[in-house]
Amino acid sequence: MADIAETLIENDNGLNSSQSQNEMNGIWGKLIPYDRSFEVIDLIGEEPITIGRNLNCSRVFTDRRISTNHCSIFKKPEPNNPNHILIYIKDTSTNGTFINNNKLKKGQQTVLYDSDQISLGSFSGSHIPPVVTYAFRNFLEKKKPIEQSGIHQFYDIRDKILGIGQFATVKEGTEKSTGKQYAIKIIDKNKFILTICFV
Repeated sequence: MADIAETLIENDNGLNSSQSQNEMNGIWGKLIPYDRSFEVIDLIGEEPITIGRNLNCSRVFTDRRISTNHCSIFKKPEPNNPNHILIYIKDTSTNGTFINNNKLKKGQQTVLYDSDQISLGSFSGSHIPPVVTYAFRNFLEKKKPIEQSGIHQFYDIRDKILGIGQFATVKEGTEKSTGKQYAIKIIDKNKFILTICFV
């Protein structure tokens, strides 16, 4: 998981230093593998990034669980806000493209958000693991400073909110060591203490 940790190092301006360098190199995103035997995929240029066994793909796999033309990742303006660029993934596979463990239908495309988990080559309804799982990094979105202490040492906690209660917010998180997803409850201690004091 060192690859992911290194991507999150912040500079003094509160911006991701690796992100700033990547932007200067024209890189608008990365696919960072949880298994370090696989290479990081840079998302760069204006043409779609294609993944598959086809030798013309941007990233070529030989494993037959990866389809000839498995999926593509591309960017385009948001329909109602042309100044805001969104990043999409489109599945063109037989063997499956999964976003946060949810299988895309063949031909389906969906917006990718920073820290989304992308798994390729798993067979639906089977216990066969995917060929590779990536953490997606979006360099078109400015990052907030990333905490590296406490629970943040072990989990990537996304901005996606799963639920809100009186004292806590539940967010989606990914365990860095395994790639497993969890619902993480974040308790607002100030609200909790105030409620106890005034009951």
